[in-house]
Amino acid sequence: MALTAKQFSLLATRDDLRDLKNELVSKMASKRDLNGVMKAIDGLTKAVKDFHAELASNQMGHDRFEESIVDLKG
Repeated sequence: MALTAKQFSLLATRDDLRDLKNELVSKMASKRDLNGVMKAIDGLTKAVKDFHAELASNQMGHDRFEESIVDLKG
């Protein structure tokens, strides 16, 4: 199967791939702070999980108090 001239012109050369690699490496170098962002997200995730656990604990405590109040009124 022969390639047409248009198809042949669309093929990437070794230099094209090397240039693409260099461009991606330079873009990723500017994104090095991504690790810091991920650490911040991990910290926020932990805080949210802890908050949900505290909410559940608080709700259980209120439920117990409410049961005690109902028992005292009854």
